[in-house]
Amino acid sequence: MVEPAAERETMRTSMFEQYAQPCLAELYGTTLFVFVGCASVMGNIGQFGVLQAAMAHGMALAVLIMLFGKISGGHFNPVVSVSVYLCGGMKVALLLPYILAQMLGGMLGAALTRGVFPR
Repeated sequence: MVEPAAERETMRTSMFEQYAQPCLAELYGTTLFVFVGCASVMGNIGQFGVLQAAMAHGMALAVLIMLFGKISGGHFNPVVSVSVYLCGGMKVALLLPYILAQMLGGMLGAALTRGVFPR
């Protein structure tokens, strides 16, 4: 039996929203989190020292969770993803793609920081 075109399109959209979109949100979110965190440490020339880096990490994480939380859950860390899976909050089919997206996002964020602060 051949499915109508509208049903196939709905299925494609549903697959994108269930699998690809959350992984992309984790990739972008982790990239931005690592970039902001590393850039706050590399560019720390002020008198605040450790406080500046801690505030930058905390504020970046809060903003990113607000932006991407409804799409992917806002994990941005493989340990958080594994914990959510173990508690029954996500499917096993998403666990490995989340972890891969987060690892790639961390590398991209570090590379972006290296590009901005080449020294």
